[in-house]
Amino acid sequence: MQASGPVPASQARYTGRWTAVVLLILVAFNGCAEPIHSLKQPEQHDWDVRLVFPSGSIKARGVAFGHPIQRTESDWSEIVTRLQIKPRSGFPLFSSTADPEPAFRSPEVAYLAARLAVLFQDAGPHEWVAFCLQSPHDTGATEVTTGAFFVDAGELHLLLVHYRLLVTIPQLLHDLKRHPLNATGTFAYDIVANRTWTVLPDSDWDFSKPPLARVVEMVLQKGSRPMEGELLEENLRKLKRLREQNLITEEEYRRKRDEALQGL
Repeated sequence: MQASGPVPASQARYTGRWTAVVLLILVAFNGCAEPIHSLKQPEQHDWDVRLVFPSGSIKARGVAFGHPIQRTESDWSEIVTRLQIKPRSGFPLFSSTADPEPAFRSPEVAYLAARLAVLFQDAGPHEWVAFCLQSPHDTGATEVTTGAFFVDAGELHLLLVHYRLLVTIPQLLHDLKRHPLNATGTFAYDIVANRTWTVLPDSDWDFSKPPLARVVEMVLQKGSRPMEGELLEENLRKLKRLREQNLITEEEYRRKRDEALQGL
């Protein structure tokens, strides 16, 4: 067998260049393969959105749900934004005359929409997309919202298991993140039905829960899109709230209000 001699300098340079090109391609591919992981959460927030098997529900076991599905991030943003809540009457510190408000804050909407767009493409027929949003609260506690999205009989469902639940026990925060569909606390809000979401009288998925806990289930109405009148009314409420909080001047409030009303 003939011994191999030294590699010519020109060949070594050629090989080195191609090696560098291949490495650059691999780095670029790895950087773009899962862009969703680059989503940034606000500081001190712990948000988790992932695929789960709803094993806590006896009824859900063995059911083939309508996954995967294709929806854009913009679609999901619109769907999540249309969900509104209102404090339940009779709870301390809650005003019985409070106006409905969006259930999710803008950063939460953006994060949920991005994750839902990716995860529902990969979801199997026996999986749900569950979420656990943990955020710091002014009281020093952690505010927790958990639930899940899934498609059943061609309709998109949303289960809200906890909503803005204040938690101070680290172990409970850990458990809620690990098991977001296990109800543990009082549900102090009502979901506001509108032309986008229909609130079901009761959730029928048999999740175990303590007496005061409540699991709320909603269904997205087929073909629903925000109506122009609803959007206008919502925008006017937002402007009024911004003005009352002195976040915009009276002049800005009047100008933006007039601009919103021009189309009528």
